[in-house]
Amino acid sequence: MAEGQAIAAQVRLRYRRAGVLSGWSRERFNRLCRLLNLTQVEMGAMCAISPQEVARGIKYNRFTPPVSLHLSIIEAAFLELKFGKKWKPIIPLDLIKL
Repeated sequence: MAEGQAIAAQVRLRYRRAGVLSGWSRERFNRLCRLLNLTQVEMGAMCAISPQEVARGIKYNRFTPPVSLHLSIIEAAFLELKFGKKWKPIIPLDLIKL
């Protein structure tokens, strides 16, 4: 149980550092749309969310943590492709013991 809590704390820390827990802002979302040359609705589709949910995130200047996680993964993949730099994985698979 204690080990599970320790891993959960590490996951939350990694997500916090990536901006996942606080949620993405409208500005960060729009910047990623511009970098990828996608509309807001197209970016929403990449995150498996409806146009209404995209509009809600834009209106309230905050995307939910699950959507922010998708956006962070897309952003990291883009940066890796663009600059050839490996970033620390957003999803902490290294914490899983198989």
